[in-house]
Amino acid sequence: MNGARINDLAVENQMLGAPAVPRGILWIAVESQNNTQPSVLRRDELLPAWTQFTVAVDGVPERRVKRIAVDIEGTKWLSTRNGIGVYVYP
Repeated sequence: MNGARINDLAVENQMLGAPAVPRGILWIAVESQNNTQPSVLRRDELLPAWTQFTVAVDGVPERRVKRIAVDIEGTKWLSTRNGIGVYVYP
């Protein structure tokens, strides 16, 4: 992530299993320098590593993500220079 700038953070809360166990997921909006660098980062508290999402591989709508929000259904709303984009991650 050399040269990338963090612009925004969002927290997604999920309930897993029975009985339901809370699980937090951190999403980070990044302004990357090219389409192969991550534009969105994800960190699940149950997993030990970061997941990186790029324009070229994962279909993130733009490399310069300014803001990120997660709605109640888990859809990620990304604010970019070119408008609002939607990113659905399973």
